[in-house]
Amino acid sequence: MVHDPPQQVLLQRLARVEALLERATTDGERRAAQAAADRIRVRLAASRATIPADPLLSPPGRGWPDRGMLRDRVHHWMSGRLSNEALAEWAQGEVDQCLLPDVPASDPVSVEVEVLLQLSTLHLGVLFPGRDGPALIAFLETPEDDTEGGWRAWFRHLRGEPSPRLSDGL
Repeated sequence: MVHDPPQQVLLQRLARVEALLERATTDGERRAAQAAADRIRVRLAASRATIPADPLLSPPGRGWPDRGMLRDRVHHWMSGRLSNEALAEWAQGEVDQCLLPDVPASDPVSVEVEVLLQLSTLHLGVLFPGRDGPALIAFLETPEDDTEGGWRAWFRHLRGEPSPRLSDGL
């Protein structure tokens, strides 16, 4: 049996998602963050109606998917084993179940958060496996000491500019 997280956790998730929404730089990021915020608000409204808040409860220890899991999912999407809708549904579920950190682009975790949010928008038809899959993989393979370089390459890709990282096979 799956239980909704306590209100405290939902409020923390909502605050993080709203912070991501404020910093969103692309339409896809804005739509993903807005959709996640809307889903959390619905769950929060339902929990307020049925569950009293418990300030002593801490968030669960569950984290978001790591780079390896995200890379595997992107590869499955690129090979046609996962549809846009199936991958988006999985990513939306992950966003709903974890507390995404509000971190700067210099933090290696920001790459995982960005890719997870991008995958949660696949049902909108903005990203395509052949065109965008390799860029997502390259972004996920960004060395932790060059996270900002990975972000620059990702934004070049989103703007339709050539990326040296992609041509180098990174």
